[in-house]
Amino acid sequence: MKIIVEIKHAMKNVPAQSINFFLFCLSGVLIFVFGGIIPGQRTRALLDDNIRKAKYRLEEYDALLPIYISLQRSSGSVASPALALPKRVVLPKSQINKADSSFRDIAGRFGMKVVSVVPDLTAFSGDARTMSISMSLHGDFANFRPLLKELNALPYVDHIEEFAIQRSGNMRALDFTLKIVLAVS
Repeated sequence: MKIIVEIKHAMKNVPAQSINFFLFCLSGVLIFVFGGIIPGQRTRALLDDNIRKAKYRLEEYDALLPIYISLQRSSGSVASPALALPKRVVLPKSQINKADSSFRDIAGRFGMKVVSVVPDLTAFSGDARTMSISMSLHGDFANFRPLLKELNALPYVDHIEEFAIQRSGNMRALDFTLKIVLAVS
């Protein structure tokens, strides 16, 4: 209690300007602590956490590297899953119906409904080496990739020039439009 009385007595002797200066300095120190040091500690804690996670990932990579290398070596001996391209042959113009029936058979095998197959008849006039056929299909997207692979495996298909996919009324079924270029003579 005697200490409090002494502090009050000492405060009466301190000028107001000194008290204001002391409060100003104290507020500056508090702003520095709360605005600089505490956020810096939080940032450092986040960075430490990121470093810990990165070290853990590196340890995982180091542990899995031998397995990855052995899998890579073993998969190197397996044949590549690349498309096997057949030797291309030229389809005589008199056998264009063969292409139409082949397209329909392939689409049927993959559960796709052929809406139309329309040949570009300008190939019949003149000395054209290729003929494009527009084909419209309706079916499931999961069957589209194997259908493309099978169409490309036909020896008289030069290439598939373009395709378009549109959603139809059914959520699973889609409409596909293909432009297939045939090698003809």
